[in-house]
Amino acid sequence: MPFELMHNLTTADAPQTIYYVREQFQKAEQAGITCSINKPYYKGQRITMWSLIPMKMIPPTRTIRYCCEVLKENGGAGRFITTGVRWAESRKRRKNRGIYENFVPNGKKRAIILNNDNDDTRRLFESCLSRGKHVCNPIVDWSDQQVWEYIQAEKIPMNPLYEMGFHRVGCVGCPMAGKQRY
Repeated sequence: MPFELMHNLTTADAPQTIYYVREQFQKAEQAGITCSINKPYYKGQRITMWSLIPMKMIPPTRTIRYCCEVLKENGGAGRFITTGVRWAESRKRRKNRGIYENFVPNGKKRAIILNNDNDDTRRLFESCLSRGKHVCNPIVDWSDQQVWEYIQAEKIPMNPLYEMGFHRVGCVGCPMAGKQRY
């Protein structure tokens, strides 16, 4: 199946993450896979996390989280996206993320969220013809152990931050990262 790799540059990624993405993209491009880095825009202008904070007049907090929406979730319009989002990563994801998600033109999520296939009230896939951004979360119900077993079995290269003891890798200083953000 043809596919491409995309990375949404947050401008607040750890250096190890940037180097890892560059290395993996270089290998993928050598194998003929199209790779692209999406740079964030807000209100029509190119931004960074550091220019976004004064625009919002407050840094991101656990209760005021605008950064993911602006910096990470704008890429992929008109595409079918596959992510590594998992319920085990947070209680909120367990409640709000499904195997398939549909987004509409204004960027808001529709109520079309498929939970796991044990949910008798939903079909495996649903679609809305109003927009072209659809998200598939194929490992949404995997445990941490299942992820690590798969990585080891398939010899998948990983971000070196995991080898340094991080359990989740995201933006430097993320208010949702718990004590690891320090």
